[in-house]
Amino acid sequence: MLVGSYLDTSFLFKFYLTERESPDALAWLHQYRDPVWVSPLSDIELVAAFSRSDSVTAGRKAIDHYLEDLKYGFYRKLEMDAAVFESAQNIAQRYARQYGLRSLDILHLATAVRHGITSFGSFDDRQSDAAQALGLNVFRA
Repeated sequence: MLVGSYLDTSFLFKFYLTERESPDALAWLHQYRDPVWVSPLSDIELVAAFSRSDSVTAGRKAIDHYLEDLKYGFYRKLEMDAAVFESAQNIAQRYARQYGLRSLDILHLATAVRHGITSFGSFDDRQSDAAQALGLNVFRA
C-alpha cells in the first residue's frame, strides 16, 4: 500500500486555473504533507483541458506550471500497467451503470485501487461516490 492521495483531474485542474472550488483545493494542498499521486492519464486530461481554456495565455501557463510541478517531483506518477486495465474492467462491470461512470473516471479509480492508494480526491460527485463504494477515503477539499 502506498501512502498519500490520488488526485483526479477535476481536483488537479483547480490548482492551475481558477474555478469556484479552487480556494478549497488550494487550502487542502497547503496543509497536506503526504505524497500526491497522479497518473499519465492526468497529464493528457489536464493538457487537453488547459488547451481549451478561454484564455490561450492562461492555458499555456497552466500547462507549463503543471509540467514544471511534475518535473520537480511535486507529484508522483503511478504506472498504468495491464493490472490497471484489468481492474478498470472489473470496476466498469460493477459500478459504471450504477454511478454513471465514464471510461476515464474508471481508469482513475482503477489506477488508485491497483496501487493500493487509500485516499482519493475528486470534485466529480459520481466518481467520488464510486470511489467510496470501492472503499477509498474520498475528499472534496
